[in-house]
Amino acid sequence: MSSKVHFSVVNSLPVAVQENVLVFLMPMDANANYQFAAWQNLKISPNGGSEPFDYVIDIAVQAVDMTNGSASAKTPIKPGQVLDVVFSNVGGIALQNDPDTGRVTPEQCGVINKLSPNPHLIETHWFVNGNPCVAIQNLNQESIQTFQLEASLYFLAAIPTLHGFNFSLQQVSQQTQYVIPASADTVIATWSRPGGIQNADHFEFVPPSGAIPELVQPPLKAAAGGRR
Repeated sequence: MSSKVHFSVVNSLPVAVQENVLVFLMPMDANANYQFAAWQNLKISPNGGSEPFDYVIDIAVQAVDMTNGSASAKTPIKPGQVLDVVFSNVGGIALQNDPDTGRVTPEQCGVINKLSPNPHLIETHWFVNGNPCVAIQNLNQESIQTFQLEASLYFLAAIPTLHGFNFSLQQVSQQTQYVIPASADTVIATWSRPGGIQNADHFEFVPPSGAIPELVQPPLKAAAGGRR
């Protein structure tokens, strides 16, 4: 896969509707307790309007103390790298590099809860290209959370809501998984409702999706919002 894949999402509906197009990313081995955020939230004009975004694996993470809500700075992290959550000099928490990368593969990022001698549970917030992707709770002392993206995007249409990590979407279509082909650097995704505006939402891609991995991921919760 190219280091950057440029997407254009085209709205072929003949009239304006309430829904936006939401795009989610999925980390490997996600479970139903993860809180997903819409990585892209696209309001697209009808009759051939389009909105672009780029898929680049540019990852950052923020640690949040679940006891008191204090948070580290949002910190860049690369696959194969590990960051430790530690107490800062000013009473909060911080992320610092850990040279011991033996607990991650070269494709994984990792965060270890090193809060000591007064341990707290940690929630990690993961970002891709600056936009939120997922929040993962209950990282206990000396445990590691790993993060590795699938080469997949999940498209759906939804009536807009407020944006954040933890609230309900009012109306969503069925999600469509798109696996980025290894040779792709540009993708056009077309949103339509074949047969009429009252019919189901449909997403079609050029080039077509690659093979869907056999690993079955949990469905995206309708407890996620997002931001542009």
